[in-house]
Amino acid sequence: MRIKILYLNFPKKILFLLNLLNLQTMKKLSLFISLLIIVGLSSCEKIKDATAIDIDTELTADIPVTSENSAVAISLKSQKIEEDVYNFGGSATFSLADNPDIADYLGKIRNMAAKEGGVLTFLGATDGNEILTCTITVNGATYSIPEPVSAGNGVIALLIDTYASQVINKIEDNPGATYSVEVSGTANYDVETTAKLKIPATISASPL
Repeated sequence: MRIKILYLNFPKKILFLLNLLNLQTMKKLSLFISLLIIVGLSSCEKIKDATAIDIDTELTADIPVTSENSAVAISLKSQKIEEDVYNFGGSATFSLADNPDIADYLGKIRNMAAKEGGVLTFLGATDGNEILTCTITVNGATYSIPEPVSAGNGVIALLIDTYASQVINKIEDNPGATYSVEVSGTANYDVETTAKLKIPATISASPL
């Protein structure tokens, strides 16, 4: 009788062992596949980094600026100045897709870095013209000039290197987007011109 019982139980034990081995095998196989995927993704990223090219370019926007005259008192560095002051403002949009240097790499950008030479230039200025205050905003990133800037060689150039990195970081988050840029401030002359935004940058992109 015992032999018969052992005989009857024997296939169940074999089945249990096979199931156990199969479960362990599947776990090992799943782990192996997961490791392959991780290694594959890591290798792809390394290949993309290794094949990336650096593109030196300039991010630009032309901003139409207009003003209206108002006699106001403004405070500049704790010094009160009373004179005719023109409030000006303007806005525009720009996109990396409009830049021929990088339009073909929009979905392949690996890194972006601002270079020196960032400037906002007001054209058509004459001797004695000054931008007294100015605030620049690109999709929420804002910068205000620390002091008035006077005309020279027919333009007023506001240096914005300290601000350029903020703008680049905004763009790097979504290179394919269209970005708004707004300019507002005060001047001692009637500002009816184009303000040209220029931010030199190095953009790393992979052709893969």
